[in-house]
Amino acid sequence: MRKISLLFFLLFCFSVVKLYAQSCGFEQYFLFVLDVRTSDHEALASGLKMYLVDEAEQPLLAHVAYEEKGAWKHRADTLFFWENAQAPLVRGARPLFRRKFFQIGNYYVVAFRLEAEWLKNPTLFPLYRVNIEANPLQGVRQSFSVPLPLHQAVRICNNGITDSFPSAMPVKMLDGNPFEPIVLRLDDQPPRLEASAWNGGLKYAFRLSYQTIQGKRGGMETYLLNKVRIYSTHTGQLHQELDIPRITPSGSKENPYLVQFLDCYQRGIIEALDFSVQTESWRDTEIMGYRQRRNYYVFNPTLQRYELDTLLSNYPDVFEDKTLKVMRRYVFERTKHARITYTYQLADKKWGLVDQLEQRFEPPVSKNKLPIADCLVALSGQSLFLPLKAVVGTNTRVTVSDTIWWYNRCEDTLFIRQIESTTKDFFAITPTILPKQRVPLIFRGILTPDEYDFHIQHFYAGLQFTDGSVRGVTVMVPMVSHQMKAYFRPDSTVNYALGNKPDARFSTAVFTHPNGQLRVKGVVLDRDTSQKLGNWLYFEEGTNRSKEVTYSKLLTLSALDDRSGAAHHQFSVRVRDKGVWKQPAFDRDKQQLHLYLNPSIDSVEAYTDSTRFAIEWSYSESPVYSKQEFYLLKPGERTLKVGYHEMPFQVVENQYSLVFNPFFLRTQKRTLPELMDEVVNRLKKQYPKIALVRMSENQKGFSLEELTISERGEVLQQLVKDSTIALVCQLYTIGRYSRKSYCNNVVYAGIDEKEERAFRRKALRLGFSKMELNSGGNRFEFTYPGKLLDEKFFEAFHRLTKEKQVRGAFLNSYLEMIEEGR
Repeated sequence: MRKISLLFFLLFCFSVVKLYAQSCGFEQYFLFVLDVRTSDHEALASGLKMYLVDEAEQPLLAHVAYEEKGAWKHRADTLFFWENAQAPLVRGARPLFRRKFFQIGNYYVVAFRLEAEWLKNPTLFPLYRVNIEANPLQGVRQSFSVPLPLHQAVRICNNGITDSFPSAMPVKMLDGNPFEPIVLRLDDQPPRLEASAWNGGLKYAFRLSYQTIQGKRGGMETYLLNKVRIYSTHTGQLHQELDIPRITPSGSKENPYLVQFLDCYQRGIIEALDFSVQTESWRDTEIMGYRQRRNYYVFNPTLQRYELDTLLSNYPDVFEDKTLKVMRRYVFERTKHARITYTYQLADKKWGLVDQLEQRFEPPVSKNKLPIADCLVALSGQSLFLPLKAVVGTNTRVTVSDTIWWYNRCEDTLFIRQIESTTKDFFAITPTILPKQRVPLIFRGILTPDEYDFHIQHFYAGLQFTDGSVRGVTVMVPMVSHQMKAYFRPDSTVNYALGNKPDARFSTAVFTHPNGQLRVKGVVLDRDTSQKLGNWLYFEEGTNRSKEVTYSKLLTLSALDDRSGAAHHQFSVRVRDKGVWKQPAFDRDKQQLHLYLNPSIDSVEAYTDSTRFAIEWSYSESPVYSKQEFYLLKPGERTLKVGYHEMPFQVVENQYSLVFNPFFLRTQKRTLPELMDEVVNRLKKQYPKIALVRMSENQKGFSLEELTISERGEVLQQLVKDSTIALVCQLYTIGRYSRKSYCNNVVYAGIDEKEERAFRRKALRLGFSKMELNSGGNRFEFTYPGKLLDEKFFEAFHRLTKEKQVRGAFLNSYLEMIEEGR
């Protein structure tokens, strides 16, 4: 068998499992860079204790979960500044990076999270301040805080500040201008911050203040919006405060209808949007709908303040027509026969009628004759729930029978054309039913054993009448079959039954009422009916209605094999119960392991001698039945989600391969290895220490290990500028036994098609572009811009796979398959 070169190498396609590992990327994270100085010293004022606070001078916190010594811990971390010159090169745990960033100088830095939509919404726009604690030794006599201009923050990703070699593009700030540190002079009184204005960003941030109203007798709390505080985004100072005469309380502070931003008169002042506040809402019983009043506040560019607009605020039901970009309002009128809605539109400061809609009331429905199928009614319901039956034995046949009585309530004779059922021989009824007559539907069914230990057998029949209408009936028979042992009462009804599968610790238990009807069904431990596990169903006597009681929750574990990706059952498991690690009871079913977890368990660990996988377990957030499929990993092993699982992943330091331009390849008669040799030999004339790397017999790469940092950057820049080369990709390995590989810049993510729009925005923020539907209606492909695929690319891909919508993700790997046996 000859070797085959595969372009699309998709790894390990299994069932969907949501696993989330720590991401090594910094998407949606920014830096504040501060140059803090005094007049006495030209150097940076070292040793200061500085941290981020909000506009109320409350410390900003980042909530992180981490594992330490086999235990899951949580903490809220203050966002402290650190000195970039003294930070280590190794990255730390997000958000406390405390690592060195390049190209920004030796200043104070702090990392913080910033979502793109926060910058567009005045109520979410963050106001940051730096708090500096008093320290006379550093020239700080008292603690103080000063606002930080957000537009001078530096994006961590796509800015070259994580790379030790010089970037081809200059570092830029959030507003797009070239990077400059924020200068803070401590010797000024008060301390002076040197910052430029942000042209094009929001000028004002809004903060909503609520009054909490306690519900009567422990009822639900409601909230009354009473103030809007408006802050300058440039200075961080309170600019204006408005009292809101709101009447109607709200059940939530997150109500999107309370405050809305718009451009009332289409003036195009996007840096200071107009806004409206809902002051009252009520249900109008005459028009059978909800109505509202809103106060509209319009920005006065001359006074630089917001003012109440009476033309808009003096009428109820005023709104913005977002399609036409005009202000409108409704006026409602109700007559005896119709409801009329008048629509007025604001133009030249006047309201004019533009539409009138009349909705006439429907006349009362006349009492028509009943359909034929509705004439026949079941006197005791259309479903029949029979007593529990034991059908144990290979050739066992059990006959069950019962009757459902029907009544013709109409004045006409009913004619049943046929019985529709896959088991119609089990049902019998007279085909002619006279007016006001009672007739029996007789069920006589035959039960045979099957592979289930317990299940409810359903028999359905449809009575079809001459007009084609159907009246259905269902008979349900609970039965125990193989792998269960039944215990009988003296009257031969089943008292209870227990699972009897050899070597199984978990068994199904079924109990009945005195008349033999199903009473309760659940799972027990070691056939001990006092040891209840999982979800138990308690049935009402004579019905199929039940209520659930959950005693514990079932978790199914399945690990993947190190080499082949097949299910791997050779692993042990333990759980942490009230802080103590224990060996739980479990059952193995082929390659899966089943165990039940109670509320006191917070962690589960699957392990072998050298690998492990830890799960932080939350009883309240987990469903009654759940499954975890995972890859057993070595402690501290780096991972990447490929397919549907986190896999061992390593980037090969300073080793790369090339993807050539397809238009260039069409004109060549040389093979890919020959083209790679030619490129490497050309580079070796300038950089003799470049070495060739043989990945397989027909795949090659090159190593920059022996070059200096600046030389590595120069080589990569040359290759990126070469028009014959489409991509330069750093070598990597996926899976513990995988060989070196490289990829192109197209990746795939499996998501629901209905989530395309929201997910597209997230992918764009991560640096991807050109989102297109690939195949199957739920797999989308993304293109990563640029020609250099290195740590930035892998970090962006890893961050993409962490989004909850992603079920599976794939790289386009170039990997030469080797014939079996070699």
